[in-house]
Amino acid sequence: MNQGLNLQSEYCATIFESLLSSRQAGELLHVNHKTLERWAKAGAIPGYQFVPRGQWLFRASELDEWLRSKLNSVSQSQPDRVN
Repeated sequence: MNQGLNLQSEYCATIFESLLSSRQAGELLHVNHKTLERWAKAGAIPGYQFVPRGQWLFRASELDEWLRSKLNSVSQSQPDRVN
């Protein structure tokens, strides 16, 4: 019976990823949480605003994907060096 419970817990963990507050997400990205909220409101970064308090929440996996896409676009725009 315990085995079934563990499998169910693992399944739920993959579906329901923990959400980060804007402060937690800001710490991960080394960005002020207010800046992060402003970017999310403008649609520049993936985030979710919950009413009625207006709290912004972020998925770490989406932030990771967003950051990787930014790093890839920067590296592709850099010309190859010739020695």
